[in-house]
Amino acid sequence: MKSYKVVLEGWPITIDIDDERQRVRFVVTRFVEAGDPRAAREQAISMVRSDPKLRRSADAWEIEQMNVTVGRADEIPTDEVPAIQPGFAFFPFEGMAH
Repeated sequence: MKSYKVVLEGWPITIDIDDERQRVRFVVTRFVEAGDPRAAREQAISMVRSDPKLRRSADAWEIEQMNVTVGRADEIPTDEVPAIQPGFAFFPFEGMAH
């Protein structure tokens, strides 16, 4: 298996931020082991959709309906994989160009 760094963007989703419901988009990086870049992208998307932080805050139907796209999927050396997956960066959805 190879190690991959996958950068994803997702939208729209409504979550609790600072005790307020907000409609947002996000960017997140996931590190995965996979046989090829396609499998790495699919695994990273699955990880985001099942992430407990999103599941606790958002409606399950909305998580399944949100768009998740892969910006990059790069093979990296295994020793560059962090022990803990990075967090989400959230941005206002209204600010996104449609």
